[in-house]
Amino acid sequence: TINISAAVPAITGANNICTGTTSMLSNATSGGLWTSSNTSVATVVASTGAVTGVAGGKFDDISMIFSSSNVLFDKIYITI
Repeated sequence: TINISAAVPAITGANNICTGTTSMLSNATSGGLWTSSNTSVATVVASTGAVTGVAGGKFDDISMIFSSSNVLFDKIYITI
């Protein structure tokens, strides 16, 4: 079960990333892990929020999750 936090700080970063390009995402809350819903579209470094576009013309949602409590803090939708 994933619980959604009521007080969600916004994820900041680019909403459009070119294939093969890396962009940093950030969030005011520390300690979470980043995850990509579809790594064939975009990959993300779990500890840093560095997102790299893999497949153009598609979108992916990147989330920040606190795995110890399974709390989803926010999502950002990115077009590659």
